[in-house]
Amino acid sequence: MPRSLWIALFALLLAAPARAQFTLSVPDTARVLTVSGLGRASADADRAVLRIAFETEGETIDEAIQKHEQEVDRVQALLKASGIADDDIKLERASVGPAGGGMRYESLRPGDSEQTFTASRILVVGVDDLDSVPRLMGEIVRNDDDDLLDIQRRNVDVRYTLQAPEALEAEALRMAVAKARERAEMIAEMAGVRLGDVTSVSEGGGSLFGMDPRAAAMMNDNGSGLTDGEYVVTSAVVVTFRIR
Repeated sequence: MPRSLWIALFALLLAAPARAQFTLSVPDTARVLTVSGLGRASADADRAVLRIAFETEGETIDEAIQKHEQEVDRVQALLKASGIADDDIKLERASVGPAGGGMRYESLRPGDSEQTFTASRILVVGVDDLDSVPRLMGEIVRNDDDDLLDIQRRNVDVRYTLQAPEALEAEALRMAVAKARERAEMIAEMAGVRLGDVTSVSEGGGSLFGMDPRAAAMMNDNGSGLTDGEYVVTSAVVVTFRIR
């Protein structure tokens, strides 16, 4: 073929419009399924934590403190008689001052309108003998030596806990992951796709709490009505799977 013809053909190819080209790129994240899972594990509590708040009142600061020390001695004697070690008794807060936050008010004593004073204290006590908790709570609240004209306020709250919750936490986490996979498999089957590898896992938080299933039950004269309590752990996860 003559040289001039080759040159003409090459020029013709250069002048021809090029075919439009493009690449369709589908991001990997477009083929994923994200689900959540919740796990819950529970066990019998092995420790009770008592929060004991008590307050005494007197016409003077010295009288309020003196009565308060007597009350403290009584409560500590009860705790020690129940076999509770000193290390398991912690002082959370103590205060002394005018009753009513420093404002003058009508005293609860009939005919007395003078300013009175209060001394208060909060103790946090760990108890391993759960069977003794109802009796101990009743004895702390009741005091047969109370004078009705003396102000003796007492309140005891109980919270049940587990001293070594790590195994329970792991169980709740495993259950949460299993629930997430079970949910993902169900959704994938409904959508007509198959699950692939896990691309990400994040823990959505959880909670630990001790609870008494019948804490609202009233204690009778024998101190019964409270159960040993249950310790519950919850765990939440978010899992992302590839789908194909």
